[in-house]
Amino acid sequence: MARLFRTTIPKNSHPDDVRMTLGEHLEELRFRLVRALLALFVGAIVCYIFIDQIMGFLVSPMFAVLRRHGIEPRMVALSPSENFITFLKVAFIVGFILTAPYSLMQIWGFIAAGLYPHERRWVNRFAPASIILFFTGACFLLLIASPLLLSFLVSYKTTL
Repeated sequence: MARLFRTTIPKNSHPDDVRMTLGEHLEELRFRLVRALLALFVGAIVCYIFIDQIMGFLVSPMFAVLRRHGIEPRMVALSPSENFITFLKVAFIVGFILTAPYSLMQIWGFIAAGLYPHERRWVNRFAPASIILFFTGACFLLLIASPLLLSFLVSYKTTL
């Protein structure tokens, strides 16, 4: 299995062997941040292309809970620009979530130069697990916790 976080640093290099000036550090940081931001914008554009499917997926737990309680599900826009702004926000948030592994890889590429080889090995072991756990937690929230919470909130409104 290929390593998730590849850097341009030699595998067993010592931090003292790879010295950079402050300007070189800032240039490297700028380069990596620009790449992460470009990935975010590409992810947001792709998400905006599929915004109808994404919104349908995201609101389906709420609609299911409302139907279960006998309430007609519908979305309401209170201003002319609200639909557009909401779709942009959702596209950027979902794009951020989807491009988070790449952005973390860029941050790791910057940080790895200052770590000892044994420290890099620990990060290479735990980083993939943390990304998997992040997406597992997001799915748990969307598929299990949200419907339970929404059901409670909707039934609380109707029992008063």
